Amino acid sequence: MLHKFWTLEFAYYPGCSLEGMAREYDESLRAVCAALGIHLVELADWNCCGGSSAHFLNRKFSEQLAWRNLQLAEEVGRDLLVPCAACFHRLRATQASEQATVKGRGEERLRELLGLVPLPSSDAGVPSRGVLNQDGRPEAQLSKGRSKGGEGRATEQYPTRRWPVRILHVNDFFTQPEVFKRIRGALGRPLAGLQPVAYYGCLTQRPLYLVEGGNPENPTTMDRILEILGTSVRPWAYKTECCGGSLGITQPEVTVRLVATLVKAAIEAEANCIVTDCPMCQANLELRQVEAVSGSGELTPLPVFYITELLALAIGVGRSEDWWARHLVDPRPLLRSLGLCSAKSGP
Repeated sequence: MLHKFWTLEFAYYPGCSLEGMAREYDESLRAVCAALGIHLVELADWNCCGGSSAHFLNRKFSEQLAWRNLQLAEEVGRDLLVPCAACFHRLRATQASEQATVKGRGEERLRELLGLVPLPSSDAGVPSRGVLNQDGRPEAQLSKGRSKGGEGRATEQYPTRRWPVRILHVNDFFTQPEVFKRIRGALGRPLAGLQPVAYYGCLTQRPLYLVEGGNPENPTTMDRILEILGTSVRPWAYKTECCGGSLGITQPEVTVRLVATLVKAAIEAEANCIVTDCPMCQANLELRQVEAVSGSGELTPLPVFYITELLALAIGVGRSEDWWARHLVDPRPLLRSLGLCSAKSGP
């Protein structure tokens, strides 16, 4: 699709999920960005962030995995788009933990790392990129000079940046002023009749020091996107409640109960679908819905869309029919009833 915009460029870290179970998330995101004149520079030779298991087993190893990706992002020199909520959380947490520990300046340092205030402009003592020690941390450089321990003692200079890599999750990315403006200009048809609830989940909203502005109890970025797409967003109080995705294998009965609570709340809010921005949440909500509604007279399965799928549908790009077929809760009956999907599509 030809666009009328000058090109914006962002670094892109898809993560493991978007190359596997959440391919429709990756494909719809890329289709939307191409239509908006946004060039995504995928990190070369990126690796798993460790979000699925490593942080439970070995903290240093998980930090090493995430830190390597951050170094790759520095090489690109652009803001980093991370659509997976778990990857976003691991990269932001590692960035904050690493540099806050190095400087030991507590909340002030964390605010700097998250881009709320600029870092000092001096680059003195910054080591070359890409060097990790045996603990997975950047190698320190030693320089002669005055230190707190006395004159002439070598002092460690750790890698700092005048401007740290800014890590953006998908809703923050699409509500950047220039990107949001481009979405408005590219819309082809309103998604009238869709009555979604916006489900953000846990990982992009907690803990508080990782959230860049906004209201972690009542986020609104996804709501804003859904509103300009022409949907009737339903208000509800479960935007950031946990779906129990991390307990799906060890305590599935807890996960089923949590999902049932979310689906029931969405139905009570008069929603006909759920929209999310997290691969784990999307898969968990669909998979556990089948179990949650089994034998229940008060629950009916609700389709669970990625926000990028609805963006692509409203703009008129991508292979929507392929994406719908991958969903465990088939969204095509709902879309056909609203005239948003071909009557010939689907089983």
